[in-house]
Amino acid sequence: MQKLIYQYIKQLFEKSEKKQLLNNLLRKYQLTFNYTSMKFLYAYYFISLHRIENNFFISKKHASPVKIQTYPLFNQAEEAFSFSSVLASLDNNGINFYPKDELVVSIRKQFVQYVEERIITTFYSRKELNQEIEQYLYKCLVRNFLDFDFYDNKLDDVKKEFSFLYQLVDYCYQKYLAQSIHLVQYQLSTLTLLCRNHVLKNKIAGRNLKKVVVITNSAKEKGNFFSQQLVYFFDAKVVDILNINEIYQLKTLKYDNLITFSNRISTILDENGFPNIKVNYYFHSEDIDYLAKLNFSRNSQRKIIAKRFVNEITQIPPEELSNYLKEHYASFFV
Repeated sequence: MQKLIYQYIKQLFEKSEKKQLLNNLLRKYQLTFNYTSMKFLYAYYFISLHRIENNFFISKKHASPVKIQTYPLFNQAEEAFSFSSVLASLDNNGINFYPKDELVVSIRKQFVQYVEERIITTFYSRKELNQEIEQYLYKCLVRNFLDFDFYDNKLDDVKKEFSFLYQLVDYCYQKYLAQSIHLVQYQLSTLTLLCRNHVLKNKIAGRNLKKVVVITNSAKEKGNFFSQQLVYFFDAKVVDILNINEIYQLKTLKYDNLITFSNRISTILDENGFPNIKVNYYFHSEDIDYLAKLNFSRNSQRKIIAKRFVNEITQIPPEELSNYLKEHYASFFV
């Protein structure tokens, strides 16, 4: 069946004298699409030409839920509108060619505000995020209007992989947005990935900093190595390294967690009413996963807010700047 369809479409492509018109239009308006969208566009265009040649025309122009920019590829108004609707529904890799729409902007504002208020990340890349959300919502509205979409099996596991964020997205949709737009699970999954992308992009150093006291009776060098492992993998600050006879000093320290790598010390701390975290001395994957589940934020790809950083370091005398950076940004400068 697929081979027969291919042969038939190939004949349509080869016999058409108007195929260059589509290429010219895409170049003129600087429209570029991903692989799936481009295949869909060419198939739609040549089947439309074949349909028109056989005197089958779109006779009614249905009202679009959002504004559509019309592209003059067909002489008939209904055909041109239908083609332009298809263009607006595709995954555009170039400039954002969607007209501003009050419905889309309203949904985006409510959605981004709801998600951001419930996660620990501030979206410093808000302008870019807003544009991506609006662009995707626009496509959802148009694809719903045209009653089609592209299935992607990579979206099947989003609900499981990012369960907390997906639940936020889903609840926001069900509670506040469902009356304005219809979205199915894989569309909610795509919105989840868009948010997750910017959560990763906005992992700011110190945003979820854990202040830790390490308890060990080992030598200084051994304690220092363990502490360096911790701050290498996680956004953490080791406030102090104490031995078991110095735990009285905890009364004067501000910290979030006590960490040790000794079973004996962990037991003593528990018996004295000091909750603690026990991990292996040499960090393995299970230790990293364990601390991550305890809300330690991984240190990979941490960002610094450029404007705030520039304003900060311009206040430091040049001769003191090196030491200042090593002290306050130890994870980035040596």
